[in-house]
Amino acid sequence: MSKIFIYILIFLGMATPVMGATIHGVAYEWCTFEPIKGVVIEVNSTPKQVVVASNGTYSFNLPTGSYVLKAKYFKNGILEYYCEENITITQEGDYTLDLLMLPAPFEETLFGESIDINVEEFEEKRSIGYLYLIFLALAVVIMFAYLYLHFYKKRKERLPEDLPDDLREIMEILTREGGRMTQTELRKRLPYSEAKISLMLSDLEDRGLIKKIKKGKGNIIIKL
Repeated sequence: MSKIFIYILIFLGMATPVMGATIHGVAYEWCTFEPIKGVVIEVNSTPKQVVVASNGTYSFNLPTGSYVLKAKYFKNGILEYYCEENITITQEGDYTLDLLMLPAPFEETLFGESIDINVEEFEEKRSIGYLYLIFLALAVVIMFAYLYLHFYKKRKERLPEDLPDDLREIMEILTREGGRMTQTELRKRLPYSEAKISLMLSDLEDRGLIKKIKKGKGNIIIKL
């Protein structure tokens, strides 16, 4: 008789349902609040349960306990939306838990794996890029400086078209002499009187083509 009673207790214990609950809901897109089709939803029960919500709805049967429910939506193999909820079941029942799918965090990539960024390598490449830009800028500045000085010099070497022949002759002599000579040496090269040469030099100085520098008893003529 006692054995029969024990068997009855064992049978009743096996037949007694484990307390649990049904968790169900819909996964919505955060900006449109429309159901998202094809969301992968999993819960860390034992064993783990995973469903693909083809029309955005899901349902899990879970015993009492604490769980983490994760929902992921992939587009072209890349995680686009993500949701994670912590749930605790203390008694059996039927519960609705809708999921708001937000844009996936930057750290998530293909199938939820973390992106491995080599910060040192990134900084090194960025430094190389900055150095390249600096050298490029210096090269451009040097090129423009050369072009400016080259054409400025050429412009300065060109004499005004309205310059009289006698004044032009003085400028040509100064050019041949390297742009500098004494007034005495210049007078020896010209068939003009000293007074006329002084007037001609004053004219050239007024035009901004030469500069006279007093040295001793004479002048040094410098071509500008």
